[in-house]
Amino acid sequence: PTSSSSSSAQDQDDIMLALILFTCMVASLLIVLIRRFFPSSSSSPLVAGAHRRGGDSVGAPAPAASSLAEDDARPIQRLLILYGTQTGTAERFARELDDIVRKKFATSSMKLDVETVDMEQYESRAKAGELANEPFVVVACATYGDGDPTDTAMGTHNYLVKDLPDSLESGHEHEALKGVTFAVFGLGNTQYEHFNAAAKALDKGLDALGAKRLCGMGLGDDDNDIEEDFRKWHESTLMPALVDAGFAGGVDQSKPSSEAAATLAVPRSLDIAKEDKEANLSTIVASAASFYGTASHRVDATKVVARRELYTYGAGDANARSCVHVELDASALSTANSGSSTPLYETGDHVGVFAVNDDKVVNAYLQRFQLSANSVVRLSRPADAPNALEGPHCTAPVTIETYLSQFCDLLSFPKKGVLMTLAACCKVDAERDMLLRLSSPEGKGDYKAEIVNKQRSLLQVVTELAPSANVSPGVLLGMLPKLQPRFYSISSASSRHPKHVHITCAVVSHDTPGGRWHDGVASTFLANVNVGDRVLAFIRTSTFRLPSSAATPLLCVGPGTGVAPFRAFVQARVDADERKREELDSPRAASGAAKSMAKMSLYFGCRRLSAEHMYEGELRDAAAGGILRLEVVSSRDGATAPHRYVQDLLARPEDAAAARKALLKDGGHLYVCGDAKHMAADVHRTLVGVLSSGDDGLRDAAEAETWLASASKSGRYQRDVW
Repeated sequence: PTSSSSSSAQDQDDIMLALILFTCMVASLLIVLIRRFFPSSSSSPLVAGAHRRGGDSVGAPAPAASSLAEDDARPIQRLLILYGTQTGTAERFARELDDIVRKKFATSSMKLDVETVDMEQYESRAKAGELANEPFVVVACATYGDGDPTDTAMGTHNYLVKDLPDSLESGHEHEALKGVTFAVFGLGNTQYEHFNAAAKALDKGLDALGAKRLCGMGLGDDDNDIEEDFRKWHESTLMPALVDAGFAGGVDQSKPSSEAAATLAVPRSLDIAKEDKEANLSTIVASAASFYGTASHRVDATKVVARRELYTYGAGDANARSCVHVELDASALSTANSGSSTPLYETGDHVGVFAVNDDKVVNAYLQRFQLSANSVVRLSRPADAPNALEGPHCTAPVTIETYLSQFCDLLSFPKKGVLMTLAACCKVDAERDMLLRLSSPEGKGDYKAEIVNKQRSLLQVVTELAPSANVSPGVLLGMLPKLQPRFYSISSASSRHPKHVHITCAVVSHDTPGGRWHDGVASTFLANVNVGDRVLAFIRTSTFRLPSSAATPLLCVGPGTGVAPFRAFVQARVDADERKREELDSPRAASGAAKSMAKMSLYFGCRRLSAEHMYEGELRDAAAGGILRLEVVSSRDGATAPHRYVQDLLARPEDAAAARKALLKDGGHLYVCGDAKHMAADVHRTLVGVLSSGDDGLRDAAEAETWLASASKSGRYQRDVW
């Protein structure tokens, strides 16, 4: 009986195995037939703009190899995110958007190809026509200076707004980007005259080239709450528009916002590997290429050759302020496109300086977060790191102290995403709940009152609001944004100082509403450099230029450190006059040389002329030589006298008449340099009144505005403002 039962069981097993093998063969045959007669198509009508491309995201960590297998028949949904940034905010928004799209539209039936890239890096690709092949494009575009695109966005922006339309045959402009669907988010400040001008111009330009507007443009206002502006735009405008347009099948895979907010994310961290020796300076600069400048900026270490105080306040003066004059050896700072025969810089250019954080601030971070200053580390991003994770800003081996000193912004107030990370590190529930509220839409008012208005740094937030936060080194370094370069109008003329770059820098030092004494990072750094010290810097080409003819009259307005480029202009005009005199051989001809040099009028203002009239000697010498007409005003001299500013000088009848003659009759050029929020706007309003008054003026204010707009477009009205 035992052997018979065993034989029967074996027969049953053989039958079952045969059935399984037969079933597998049938299933395999069916799969082959389905793939042969019903192939997957990337042109599915449910997927707007989907097409077959290799790879997932260039701007994010590479996905697992299996998701890129050649036999993966899933359609690919492509999204290009471009950003033009000056301070890093537009880049951060773009990378946050990258993460949001991946989470929101993740699906097993489709691969997402999301690429996030700097507009500077995309310039050559735009000029090669790649943009025309993009189904969906989102741009985060900041406006800088006098309504201009940022340095990194300039090339791509100008190509799309001006160069490409100009190159197309008339009537065919609307076909260049036909098939592209786009959206633009602008980053600006309503305190500036040209609010979000660069983003508005790009939005209009893309539309003119035939691209289809996905949704209304977002206008972020840094004077209010640009973080909230961005959140509202992408949640309420952009994402619904993507769904309606059929992006990734038009299916939103994300959790409801309330459910997502209730889930506290695990803090993301940079990977830290210990090293034996810190890299040398050249290696550090080379490894941090994405941080130190851009393709158009040749960054190098330059020697300080001079530093002196410009203000002359007496010892013990309670109102004393500081402004320093610093000279750098420019031999290593030529622009990337400069050759051996071209000047190292042009009169009117800017110099970008990479400052170093003050030792007191760095030491406070080292102490609070229990970091070893001399530990040499190499930082890297985890393979699955979200785009919103900061850094690393340098991948060469450096000490923790070097990384904090040279690469990290330690004094700016933390953004809402940082507060959420800190909340996850808190051991005390009340602190965690408070940080979560500050980072939530409902806590918008509290965030502005407690963080923005009080200018609390990350260190202050941890010390004062979240002392229980246990923040690891990797998490801390992954929260700190890049320390951005500071730009200064070069205050020397290349004709007089071809090997040196002069900087005029007002030292920032004041008490913050949050109770912290704030010393400006760059100005404090420059105020304390010594002759022989090395400073990382680069030349930034400017459009702030003198007219080609020395016979063109100049009307210049530059209060405070706004006088910097005009000191350079004066030097250039004096040098041109001297060359003219040398070219003339006879004393009689030489005596009339200055008459061929049109007069330059300079309006300079400061608080107290007795202490702050910088470069007074050389400016008065130029005036005595007939090159310059110098008009000065102080706003604080006299206990009871009303405050007077440069625009008050311009409005005087005799000055207004001289301005109308120079600008409307003699073809003069108008320049303004300094504060954009108040001074430049006040001067502009005064100029409108000046040009529209008198028998020799324009008809009315509207015509004056039109004239100034035309002069700005032609280069006769230039502003170097910040």
